[in-house]
Amino acid sequence: MRHYGHFIDGQEVLPADGEYFGTDNPYSGETWAMIARGRAADVDAAVASAKTAGENAWSTLTASARGKLLRRFADLVIDNADRLAKIEMTDNGKLAAEVIAQVK
Repeated sequence: MRHYGHFIDGQEVLPADGEYFGTDNPYSGETWAMIARGRAADVDAAVASAKTAGENAWSTLTASARGKLLRRFADLVIDNADRLAKIEMTDNGKLAAEVIAQVK
């Protein structure tokens, strides 16, 4: 079973206390993944990373460079639409047609 960590400072990291919780597929009732449970230490790490990124990276970019990064992010969402749709369907019990309509 896949374990998902936190995404902090550009990488997936394990939860500070090693704790996870299961997420169930509403259709089958089966646990399909384990999700990192965020605690104070995880939040502190994420906030510190975001603050550093805002002060040192994002704030130094021109508006054009920021726009380019946002377009790249949009491209990544489009490139991974099938994978993201499958996760959404599994985690929330949404119908494929509903998820695909939201992506397009």
